[in-house]
Amino acid sequence: MKIDNYIETPYYVIDKKKLDDNFNKLELALKRHWNNYVIGYSYKTNSLPWIIDYFNEKGCYSEVVSADEYELGKLLEIENNKFIYNGPIKTKESFIEVAKNGGYINIDSNRELKWATELKGKYKIGLRVNFDIEKFCPNESQCGVEGGRFGFCYENGELAKALQYLYEHNVKISGLHLHISSKTRSVAIYKAIAEMTVKIKKEFNIKLDYLDIGGGFFGGLDDKPQFEDYIKEVSDILIKEISPEKTTLIIEPRNVINRNTD
Repeated sequence: MKIDNYIETPYYVIDKKKLDDNFNKLELALKRHWNNYVIGYSYKTNSLPWIIDYFNEKGCYSEVVSADEYELGKLLEIENNKFIYNGPIKTKESFIEVAKNGGYINIDSNRELKWATELKGKYKIGLRVNFDIEKFCPNESQCGVEGGRFGFCYENGELAKALQYLYEHNVKISGLHLHISSKTRSVAIYKAIAEMTVKIKKEFNIKLDYLDIGGGFFGGLDDKPQFEDYIKEVSDILIKEISPEKTTLIIEPRNVINRNTD
């Protein structure tokens, strides 16, 4: 039976065998090069309950970017501490709830800085970093010379101001988030992310409990870079300054899913 004869187009096809194979390759690369990691599944990639449950059963965290996505995760009974909360459109209520439940929070706006000061205690709170990726990889980023619109910019001093504000309010920064949207998905993009991480860590003397390098990798394509290529490149740079035993590497790969459209 051909599925094309029974389902109207367009549609998504998820090949579970390829999905299993891709996920296994990703985990193998992480175990080989940085065996202290968290894989976050991005709800905005595909929010079907089946695929969310699939990755949850694999031990992945739920990467969400809004209160609606967070509520979906709760509806599907995702464990309270297995959320990675990104993006600039969080609500204060969900921000505080995820933090207090032990999830990862990556601050993306000035109002979130203020919310963080209301939390008393140690939480998994990081800052999203915006930097001039075009300087490292000309013509490879989605935003081009205009720069990214998310996070706190390193070059114009906004990152330094955000860090200083949190330090003054006794908020410990646990991590950094350096997701970059690129046109090429080249390994060079992740090399630049790793190099910038080391630079920021040394310059601001940050003790990193975690580093979130986002997603955007190629996945499962024989003629493109493999998970092994990305993770090894990142590891080779980070290991010079950061210990895998002390710092969790978070990745949010979207292209683990094999998607065909017709």
